[in-house]
Amino acid sequence: MSISISRQLRRIRIDYGAFVLRLLSDDEAKAIVENQFKPSFKQDLFYAGTSNGLNELMNTIRKNIKF
Repeated sequence: MSISISRQLRRIRIDYGAFVLRLLSDDEAKAIVENQFKPSFKQDLFYAGTSNGLNELMNTIRKNIKF
């Protein structure tokens, strides 16, 4: 998984392979970007937004793991 953040271009993108796709849907990833990353970024709180977004990504993946 890679997360690309460009402050100057005002863009964020999450890329992941087939394995992660089984644990994280595109809709979930988009919702995390909109609800976790972007609100903090709009306030110039890039560290907080990145931390919140990463934590939510990991929580969602953990929730979707089936044992």
